[in-house]
Amino acid sequence: MENRKELAKEALRAMSEMEELNQMEQIVKDNKIEYTIAGQTYRVRKPTAVESIEIDTFRRKQFTEFMSDDSYMFKKQWIEKYQKKGIDIGKMEKEVQTCQYEVKQLLLRLATSEEPKTIESLKKQIEALKETMYNTSIEITELLSLSIETQLQISATSYATFLVLETNVSGEWKRTFANYEEFRASELEVVQKACYYINYLISPVG
Repeated sequence: MENRKELAKEALRAMSEMEELNQMEQIVKDNKIEYTIAGQTYRVRKPTAVESIEIDTFRRKQFTEFMSDDSYMFKKQWIEKYQKKGIDIGKMEKEVQTCQYEVKQLLLRLATSEEPKTIESLKKQIEALKETMYNTSIEITELLSLSIETQLQISATSYATFLVLETNVSGEWKRTFANYEEFRASELEVVQKACYYINYLISPVG
């Protein structure tokens, strides 16, 4: 569990830094992201219209399955249960929003500061706020990880990744996995990277 939290924290930090530096613009070309692992080139791309329909169908079937299982609950239901246990997720979400606002304000001050001591102080304040924001975001994610909304988004995004992950074979792009079951069973780095990159190519699904 702790390793999972640390990985999630690093992912959040990496995404934030990449957004701030606009690095993703450099690797997203024509709605595709190519990358190489062990000499083999892969890519993820935006789903076609037909694939988007297939993703919607998959998501609808998954939603029906979740709704048929009483052990699954919506976020609102989880939040109410946590509230009774003394865990206020709404307050935690506001804390994240406040941190985001304060970071933006400090960044504006940092952009116009010239005094070295002031610059160093602002950087430390920004880092502390980001750490609080990341930790709280991870905690919220963990608390709501079993909600129908979250599980549906994870499933639909995973299926979308399977559809658009391709391997360059002798100059031709071919789907990397023969079927979704094979994709789900894989723990290869190529899949991990694909699942990360897909978020920059498609709107959240679920």
